[in-house]
Amino acid sequence: MAELWPQHQPIVLPDRTIEAPFAEFIRRISFTGVNSYTLLSTDDAGDGTVEGDVNATDFTGQGEPPATNTFKIISREDVVGIIHKVVLYQYVGPQNVSIGIGGDRTTVEADYIAIGTADHDLLFNLTVGDPHPQYTLVASALAVFVAAGYGGITQDAPVGLGNITGLDQDLLFDSSLIATPKGITQNFGSNGLVIGEQGVWKVSAVIALAFVGSNNGRELRVGILNKTQSTLVGTPLTFFSGRNQDGMNISFSFMIEVGLANVGDLFTLVIDSLADTFTGVTEISAIFEMNHVSEFQGVL
Repeated sequence: MAELWPQHQPIVLPDRTIEAPFAEFIRRISFTGVNSYTLLSTDDAGDGTVEGDVNATDFTGQGEPPATNTFKIISREDVVGIIHKVVLYQYVGPQNVSIGIGGDRTTVEADYIAIGTADHDLLFNLTVGDPHPQYTLVASALAVFVAAGYGGITQDAPVGLGNITGLDQDLLFDSSLIATPKGITQNFGSNGLVIGEQGVWKVSAVIALAFVGSNNGRELRVGILNKTQSTLVGTPLTFFSGRNQDGMNISFSFMIEVGLANVGDLFTLVIDSLADTFTGVTEISAIFEMNHVSEFQGVL
């Protein structure tokens, strides 16, 4: 049996719309020069095949002109379409016969060619460009699924931070980490990352600081600030340096959950000290990055 062709364009008439793929059948035969064409539908009263159901169908009132008997006469000039279940067939069997209950032709499988269907699950040889529900779902998933989301910013040149006290201040950044990020805007001009998709994101940071060695300060905190909402995300992490040290290295990673309401918010790294004051602080270098680690939980 021939392949089922995916046809999708209806014919819109002043008084009605002929839905695809049945409209394609009319388009094809409109240019053949035949005297008449007609569409018939089966009663699904036979064995479930197109030929079996046609043979068991009462065609009274169907066709053009409407059949006056239980069978439908097919003349030599007729082109006949059969709508069987959700598939459109063209009758290509002998003509000058009658089909259906009481007809003189018991049709067989070879009398029909499948030329279209409204059921996308029956179509094959499709591409992503065809509006099959499965492909529509795939396209939607590709648009929003960010299992491999990533991005980051860096500070490559030493920059002064002044004094670190009990007031949160942003760590500074001067360039993007990734040439083509996904699901993240690397807004180093605002010293942060803008998250473009909801889900669980892993935060990683590496920071190198220098400060005046004569300070007695030993305790620093680094946290994630939702700059848009002016709220800390979770509890800042505490790091210790020895007395009379002139610098320290900080590194950490943890996960945060970004809800739908926070998509598009700017997240920054902030540093402070609740216990001590660090003077003459220089940010030698820093990396601030995030990557998406959870499946998308929205509605596709």
